Amino acid sequence: MLGVPYAREHIQPELGNISAILSHCLTPEAGLELDDVLQAILSFSDLCTYISFNETKLLNSAIVLVHDRTWSVTAQLWHEKASCHYMASCYFYATSAYRPVLRIWRRLGRVTDEVYCMSRIGNAYCRHGQYNEAVKVLESALAVFDVDREIRPWFKASAQAELGQVYTLLGRLDDAESVLES
Repeated sequence: MLGVPYAREHIQPELGNISAILSHCLTPEAGLELDDVLQAILSFSDLCTYISFNETKLLNSAIVLVHDRTWSVTAQLWHEKASCHYMASCYFYATSAYRPVLRIWRRLGRVTDEVYCMSRIGNAYCRHGQYNEAVKVLESALAVFDVDREIRPWFKASAQAELGQVYTLLGRLDDAESVLES
């Protein structure tokens, strides 16, 4: 099987080169439109997540540069950073990176994105063994579903499944059964 060993040996060095080029594109000397560079960084980072190349240095540079310039792009950059940490099983860092995303989505009134983010935070808390925190966040996410029924049903199903798992891990089997049956 060539997959992972081949990717580590041949593809990851090239991804590092692309990351360096995109980092240079963030500088004023590059003379490029910032919005175009940020979209390229988001696309590159998203692709990298699928092949387990979790590079947060470039995302950090972009976050610092964009700061509060464009809230939606700032949230997307933070989300990519959180996803990198999550995919690398660094759940503590993932939950920390998801927090700014959650604040921005709330500020912008993007309820679907907010609930998705809450579910990801709850999932990361669970993976990190912080079950009580996971319960709080996931129950909050499900409460939003009860108010806004326009949110994609699979988001709710995912949050319910995760909450059921957490309840099971906590030995709260009746609560697990209840949330999974609803």
